[in-house]
Amino acid sequence: MIKATKYTSEYSISGIIKNISDIVVLDEHVKIFKVDIGHEENNEPLFINIYASYHVCKNYTFKSGDNITANIWLTGYFDK
Repeated sequence: MIKATKYTSEYSISGIIKNISDIVVLDEHVKIFKVDIGHEENNEPLFINIYASYHVCKNYTFKSGDNITANIWLTGYFDK
């Protein structure tokens, strides 16, 4: 499920955690959640990766199979 907000690059998503991994970026510990947000037209999986710093996750214990709701910011551009 993807729900747009008033800002074009911010979305609310809800899905199921399929995998969790940990990395370090610029000395910051980060969790990567592979989340299946589904696809309404054909009910096929649609995966996105959500990156969250440990200080955001510190009060939660996540595991594969958990439902998750998050606000995400999309960044990027098209280059011809």
